[in-house]
Amino acid sequence: MMSSSYSCFVELLDGNVDDIEFKYKKNDKGQALLDHVCKELKLEEKDYFGMRMTNKDKQKRWVDLTKPLYKQFKGINPPRTVKFRVKFYPISATKLKEEISRYQLFLQLQRDLRKGRLYCTFEEAARLGSYIVQASLGDHNVEEHEPGYVSEFDLFPTISEKLRGRIEELHSTTMSGETASNCEGDFIEEASHLMTYGIDPFQVTDVGNTSLILGFSFRGVLLLRNGAVLDSTEWELVKKISHDGKHLHITGISGQATKVKRSFHFPSSAESEHAGRCALEQQAFFSDNPQLTLRRSGSFIIKRNSFKFKGKTVKDAQEKSQSIQRVEPHVNRIRPQIRSRRSRSLNDNGDDSGIPSVPEEHSSSPQKLFDEDAEGKLMPPMDPEDLHLPEPPLMEEQPVELERNVAQEQMIAAEVLNVMEEIKPAEDDVTDLGRKQEPDEPMPPLEDVIRAETSNHVHTLPPREDPTPLKAQNSAPVSHAAPRSKESNHAVHPGNPAGKTNSGGLGIIGKVLLTLVLLICAMVVFVVVLFETKVSFLDPVRGLEQVKMAESLYYQPSRGVVLEHANHIYSDVLQPSARYVHTQWHRVVTKSAPQK
Repeated sequence: MMSSSYSCFVELLDGNVDDIEFKYKKNDKGQALLDHVCKELKLEEKDYFGMRMTNKDKQKRWVDLTKPLYKQFKGINPPRTVKFRVKFYPISATKLKEEISRYQLFLQLQRDLRKGRLYCTFEEAARLGSYIVQASLGDHNVEEHEPGYVSEFDLFPTISEKLRGRIEELHSTTMSGETASNCEGDFIEEASHLMTYGIDPFQVTDVGNTSLILGFSFRGVLLLRNGAVLDSTEWELVKKISHDGKHLHITGISGQATKVKRSFHFPSSAESEHAGRCALEQQAFFSDNPQLTLRRSGSFIIKRNSFKFKGKTVKDAQEKSQSIQRVEPHVNRIRPQIRSRRSRSLNDNGDDSGIPSVPEEHSSSPQKLFDEDAEGKLMPPMDPEDLHLPEPPLMEEQPVELERNVAQEQMIAAEVLNVMEEIKPAEDDVTDLGRKQEPDEPMPPLEDVIRAETSNHVHTLPPREDPTPLKAQNSAPVSHAAPRSKESNHAVHPGNPAGKTNSGGLGIIGKVLLTLVLLICAMVVFVVVLFETKVSFLDPVRGLEQVKMAESLYYQPSRGVVLEHANHIYSDVLQPSARYVHTQWHRVVTKSAPQK
């Protein structure tokens, strides 16, 4: 009987879906799908690429190359569609040996620019657009290329007339004579210097509930807010990545060579785990460390691995590129997507997200724009003429707002102190009895103070350290009495002025000891059930060689010793005790019984 086969369609970087159909069986893994697609595209440098899918929960995920496709596609109704994408963006175009590989990366970056994953300034956007136009149309021709011809290209989500004109100007001047291959390489080099090149961004919040963008790329971990890079950590300085529920924890080394742990909150635990996997894969690939593991935080007793990287590294990919010995295949280039006759901004198209623009004169500190496209990525730049000028970023207003809050708190504190100074009595007028002493009233003797305190049911007094008689102290100043506990109305010893006990530390120690005792009891019960019963579901555990060795070396000798001591206790202690109790009970019953 032949096993059932399934099929899925592959969406390529040029947008075609029906070109490649892959039929797989139940045990075929994700690597077979990637190999098939790369074979159809004549790609040898396939370690940089991956497959994207939408799981049954409508979440975007990378296809796991080490797991069966049947399990990953389970619950997805046909037709099943996966997307061929660049997963690990090379540091530069020179890392790719073949032109056909660079062309696929060029298509991916075109899509990133069109969908919003690349941010660039006005001039950078103009150069990138001119590279695309030159690679598609060739040299500028006055007769064929009338003014406004750039509007046919779908380069950005929105584009202004000023940016179109600048692209046409660069195309007609500086791009003259450039081949399509050179334009693609220059485009990749230009894009690789952008901060958002190749990042996998996630919307998160920090411990202060501040909305941030967390991204991973070959550079490391990037943290962005309101268009500015707040923090950037290279992979060599990231020491640990773990997740706990909806939180992702990244531990790194700061500039002072001290460990710093940053925690980020995600909308769901699934998103947190997915972000942790993406971060671990990027770190393992570009740091050439395939032994990295994503930890799942949990109990201090039991911790288990969540995900371990099993793929290739950048070193493996470069070695594979250098070992290619073949005639490079012909590159079948297609023209970029044509714009669907829309030149208005996104806000004119029913989008009420309020996307700000970027002033050209402030391009050195650009505002990064984000939007939720099919993969939840970044919005690209827009010309200042399209939309209104953005207000100053929120992060720049925080110091001013903080100063205002501090000033207000200081004013309130000063008012409170003034009120307290007005209502409290003078220190010289307050006695140890806590009442106001009239200036002309004589100080009561210490014996009266003690008698008054005793009448208030004070059962314990602090031990006297000074053996001087009480009468000799009448002339000495009276010190303040020790404070009393409000709950028990008892005097408090000087060594414990707050009336507190040390039960907090003992409570923690008790909890730890109780946890250890429960753990030992659970282990004993498990061992007894494992070796003394015949429960069927534990048969695989009993069949392990380590378990058999432990049973013969440790359990059986210990069992013999325990049974010997148990028999000794039963015969020498329990049985005599039982006979003695029975005899005494019999005597009591016999004496109390009425005689006939």
